[in-house]
Amino acid sequence: DRLRSRGLGDVYKRQVQMNDIAYQVVDYIDRHCEDNLTCRAVADAFSYHESYLNRVVRAHTGYSLHSYINLIKVRNATRLLCDSNLSITDIAYRLSFCDSSHFSRVYQEYTGTKPSDVRRLYRHLAEIK
Repeated sequence: DRLRSRGLGDVYKRQVQMNDIAYQVVDYIDRHCEDNLTCRAVADAFSYHESYLNRVVRAHTGYSLHSYINLIKVRNATRLLCDSNLSITDIAYRLSFCDSSHFSRVYQEYTGTKPSDVRRLYRHLAEIK
């Protein structure tokens, strides 16, 4: 019984440690979403292997590390599309996409909508108010 309970304690400690790492990584991505974030760059910032961080982030968020980075960039892009007058190209570069075409593809993949349509709809709704 002592061995079994100690084993569960070790599992619990590992889970708590993984959650702590996940929170730190998610916070790091949120704070650095305008940087040129790659899975390798995030892994290097935390001195962990990419595949380990991928497992930790997926367990915590339901998304792979790469997908979570893109999700946060898309979320911030939506805010910029609605709350700024930056061009779509400027938004793409601000969020470290290589060009506006790549940005538009990623944005549409995650939202099902083109960035230009989001901006047009938001501006139309703002005019109605």
